[in-house]
Amino acid sequence: MPVAPCFDPTTGASGGAVSGGGGTGADLAALALTAIDLTDGTWTLSDPSSLVKSVSYAGGQNTITMNALASGNAVYNWKNSSTKSAPRWYKTAAIGASNINRGDSVVGIYVLNADDTVRDFKADFIVGLARDATQTLVGNILLGGAICSLFSTTVPSNAAYGVYAYSAATSSGTNGPDTGIITMLSGAEKVGGGASYPLASDGTATNVSTRSSSQAITTGGSPMHLCVGVGTYNNTATIAQDARLVIAAKYALIKPVI
Repeated sequence: MPVAPCFDPTTGASGGAVSGGGGTGADLAALALTAIDLTDGTWTLSDPSSLVKSVSYAGGQNTITMNALASGNAVYNWKNSSTKSAPRWYKTAAIGASNINRGDSVVGIYVLNADDTVRDFKADFIVGLARDATQTLVGNILLGGAICSLFSTTVPSNAAYGVYAYSAATSSGTNGPDTGIITMLSGAEKVGGGASYPLASDGTATNVSTRSSSQAITTGGSPMHLCVGVGTYNNTATIAQDARLVIAAKYALIKPVI
């Protein structure tokens, strides 16, 4: 994604350096987010239990088709267990050509929108920054970001949107949210914390939720990973063969001059 400087390093003015002093910054009043397309060739899939059958992308949505999970297990629930065997896609976290490292203070903005007509299994979808998305122990992954929870298989039904930090999440989905916007402050060698607004179709917030984690990232994470994880909503949820999760996700990463 393009570099989005936030402040002029000499004057402190918003929008990046002024013309003649390093170029103009992004329009922070109309910041374009990057759509997540898991088929675009930039993502690597880590799937210890081979739960992902296929993924496709159309109309701004990722359709993730799953293989069967006959018996639920905590290792497939991102919100529980010290071991994470659920599938995840990852790539180097970067702003433009600059990698994001564990010591950097970074604001992540995430917009998630699940297709409410597809509820094939009780699922979680997570996107955020991780120390190392290839690991299976929660203390090595150290992931924080946004979560969409599909807690019902009734069609149609609402999703819950919220903040994921380390190995737990706080989300809300009352009054029929149309989408979720989540911000997460991470880095400075911490997983970090954030806030979530589930938004109605008219753009008003239907609720708010917050969560944070003070878990330290003192090794690794140079660079960090941008991670997209899929799992079951709880420890007992099962997955039928060819069950689908359909979701649109966009993000922006911002590193302010401090």
